[in-house]
Amino acid sequence: MKKVLKAKSMKIVAATAMTIFSLFAAVAGVFAWFTSKLSESASAPDFGVYHDDSQITTLSCYAIKYDGVYGAQGKKLVSGQDHSMSMSEYDSIFTDKNVNTPLFFRIELTGFNTSKDLQISIPCTGSHYVTNQTYVDNFLSNVVCAKFSYGLTLNGVDTVDNYELTGDTVTNETIKTIYTGMRDHVRNQDGTPFVKSESQKDSEIKLSLPAASLYQSSNIIQKTIDGETVDVVVIYVAFDYYVTSTTNLVEKYMDSYDGSGVDCDLNFEPDIGAMVLRDVAL
Repeated sequence: MKKVLKAKSMKIVAATAMTIFSLFAAVAGVFAWFTSKLSESASAPDFGVYHDDSQITTLSCYAIKYDGVYGAQGKKLVSGQDHSMSMSEYDSIFTDKNVNTPLFFRIELTGFNTSKDLQISIPCTGSHYVTNQTYVDNFLSNVVCAKFSYGLTLNGVDTVDNYELTGDTVTNETIKTIYTGMRDHVRNQDGTPFVKSESQKDSEIKLSLPAASLYQSSNIIQKTIDGETVDVVVIYVAFDYYVTSTTNLVEKYMDSYDGSGVDCDLNFEPDIGAMVLRDVAL
């Protein structure tokens, strides 16, 4: 009995410690979040978001996560600047707390093609297992999944995200509302992991938003930019631990080290490369 308790205790400590990592702080280089053309490599360690259609323009991009003091915090991501953002910790005992683990990237887009679906590609470079071993390598892509969505769910009602964010760091009621709405909107989505099974890991995730639903008139906001009125939609990408009713990649990562004689590394390597947004034909 003592052996079981000790092992479980170690897992609890590991599960808490392992999630106090910086999702992007360890990435070398700068965040060129959007450029008019895809002109840089889409591989780690240059983590960024690009698009390859010169008509698509990003008006703003905020990284938004849960905050224990304010309820939520948003950081504006600016091209040419380094940014640091971490996911909330994963709790393997009080699992209800894990509802607040997602990290969102909220993006305002204009210049989109309403006749084409919007697709995002998210690559990773890390291997699934340590070379010639049976335990999982400590790459970020081995424990997270991605979700691609739009719209908010507030008090059980789906609504359009037409909020205006200003400032480099936001901790007001607006950011709390946006975070809660995004969280609840995708809460029941399992997300798409890089790790598909014990024997399969994909090097790229591709997620799409159908034009027919994304570009409904009710979702399109009009803004005046430099004296010109433009159509805008708000989308977001969420990164979260991949935990479903049948699969828990965090636990699988730690369990893979049992009996190996090696301690699992609690600092994950940020191997997720540059995300690419593009319009794709229906």
